[in-house]
This record gives sequence, C-alpha cells and structure tokens, in this order.
Amino acid sequence: LNPAHTVPTMVDGSLVLFESRAIVTYLVDKYAAGSPLYPHDIEKRAVINNLLMFDIGTLYKTMSAYFYPVLLFKKEYDPATEAPMTDALQVLGKLLSDKPYLTGSDISLADIVVAGTLSFVDVASYSLDAHPKVRDYYSALKKDLPYYAEVNDKGIEMFRKYTQK
Repeated sequence: LNPAHTVPTMVDGSLVLFESRAIVTYLVDKYAAGSPLYPHDIEKRAVINNLLMFDIGTLYKTMSAYFYPVLLFKKEYDPATEAPMTDALQVLGKLLSDKPYLTGSDISLADIVVAGTLSFVDVASYSLDAHPKVRDYYSALKKDLPYYAEVNDKGIEMFRKYTQK
C-alpha cells in the first residue's frame, strides 16, 4: 500500500494516504469539516498549512536529525545537528509569540502535529528549559489536548524502552 513501507498508512475505500499530515487534514475535512482544527476559511487554513510544512520541513527534520542517531543507533549527540534544532525551536517560540497556540486562541491541527514532534524531548529526556515559550506551550498542549496522554504516553514509553536496549 505504501511505497515507502513506513507508517502511518491510511486506507479509506480506494484512497491510500501515507503521510501523517495528509492523513490528518483528510480526516478533519471528511469527519469534522469546518472545525477550528482546520477551518474552511482559506487564510486560516493557509496559516495552518504553513505551520504543518514548518513542522515537517524544519522542526521535525532538525529534531529527528539530532535525536534519531542517539536513540536508534546509540551514537553520541552531535553539536552540528543541535544548532539547527535549536534554531527551529527558537523559530517555534517566535511563532507562538504571546499566543497560547500557534494560530491564536484555538487549538489547530498544527498544534496537534507539533505536539507529536515535540514528544522527542520526552523520549530522550531532553530539557526545553532553554526555550521557555516552547516548554510552556508543550506542557499546556499535553494538558489541553483531550486524548494526548491516552494516545501518546504509551508510545513514548515504548519508544523510550526500545531505545534503552
């Protein structure tokens, strides 16, 4: 189904999607159209799309480059990969500005996806104290997203145990 042979993969009738951001936007459009998570308003949606692209192209990319070699291959942290991640976290802090969530007062798909990316810090026991806005935002998301613990905590713990083998 998925030419990359990776997860996630979603099948809905004849439709096959294998990129998580495509999956979440499709699911909201199909089952919660017009939701504040991904509103119909083209400008609001463009802002969310921009943040989804920032997540995959910058935040996730730099965090995975920093954490995966250590977590999966038992290598040492590489300062050369920490600098881009630090830059991405600083940008995330600037994007938050004084807002509770990335797009303002409502949680959007961008917040949900970014929360998943930030979960690297839980697996690696990495402190976000150098990025207080991001730290506080992530802490708030873990409380404000109704199913965050149910959906993520078990996976984070499984990943943590796997990486400690």
